[in-house]
Amino acid sequence: MGVVKRYVSLLAALLVVLGTGFAGAGCDLAPMAVSVDGSVISASALNSEISAYQSSPVGQCFLQLTNSSALAGGLSTSGHTASTGLTSAVLENQVYQLLTEKFAAERGIVISASAVNLTVPDVESILGGDISALARESQARGTRDACMAPNGSSFTGRQVLAELPGSLRHAEVLSQAINERLLAQGATISPEVERRYYLANEPLFTSVCVSAILVGSKATANALIHQISAGASFAAVAKANSLDPGSAPSGGALGCDYTLATLKQALGLASIPVNTPIGPVQDQHGDWDIYEVTGETLEPFAQARPVVFKELLQSSANIDRVGRAESVFARHANVFVNPVYGSWRAVQVERPTPPPVAALVPDTAAKSPAPGMTSRSVPAGATATSRSSG
Repeated sequence: MGVVKRYVSLLAALLVVLGTGFAGAGCDLAPMAVSVDGSVISASALNSEISAYQSSPVGQCFLQLTNSSALAGGLSTSGHTASTGLTSAVLENQVYQLLTEKFAAERGIVISASAVNLTVPDVESILGGDISALARESQARGTRDACMAPNGSSFTGRQVLAELPGSLRHAEVLSQAINERLLAQGATISPEVERRYYLANEPLFTSVCVSAILVGSKATANALIHQISAGASFAAVAKANSLDPGSAPSGGALGCDYTLATLKQALGLASIPVNTPIGPVQDQHGDWDIYEVTGETLEPFAQARPVVFKELLQSSANIDRVGRAESVFARHANVFVNPVYGSWRAVQVERPTPPPVAALVPDTAAKSPAPGMTSRSVPAGATATSRSSG
């Protein structure tokens, strides 16, 4: 139980990325996009990742989760160009990942193939949590996010990770595995600290069984809540009235794969009683749900301890400790960015000013002024992780 948080890059977490203008993403103008202490990131690798974002709904979902400001810069409908905000962010993230790998290697950290595979569930869980949070934000704003499928449902974390191109999927999982090891290296967490955290955060380690009733109107939901509060069985009411064909036959049972903490967060409640109807809650489709927790189980400390340790590693002080060391390493690294894509200054990629006109491909579908001659601001996003194009 619990949630292992995302560390796309500890270094990236300390930085803000901005980008403007347009640059060609479909043309491989140079064999090298950037070199990091002799290791090369090719222009084709850069363009391949940009293409994954442009051509795939899952790619656009992943981009919104990891760098919404780059997505705000615009994905060209023509598929031939991308904003320099997107491309510099992509390139910058690739640089961060390479720097992180080199930093870890300098500290004697080697990630085996089996360790990478063991990290896959962590990344799936992180992506799933990010998608759920994004869906709640979009619902509150009345907007549609990039992780919503055409049928109105959201992608799952497993689906997003599985459908990413192999190289991008491997880089994401490897990055998570490396950063978890970096956070663990040198961290001092005593058994007493672990137990105090466990006792102070029991909802993180409490699994709950949840049932739900789906109806079409708030008035119907309130009437059913009144019946249940008056003594009617939640399961019987669900079987007779719920519009959800999946859970109605089983009395509305959704299963026990939830924690009390995530349920509280999802419903915006400080406490959740057992065997008491909760709601009505309107979903993203305009229907109404009634929930009930039918049971809860606190995971023993001995079983929860590995997750407790991971949670404690995620303290801001520990992240800052490693991030500062990684930042020092990055500042002393020899990073060279092909001028087509900008330059490397103060551990970030700066876009070309102006981008070389010969390196740009006009986006005729957008009917914009000559690329690189007129720039426009990319709205700031909610998260930062990195990228420029050729």
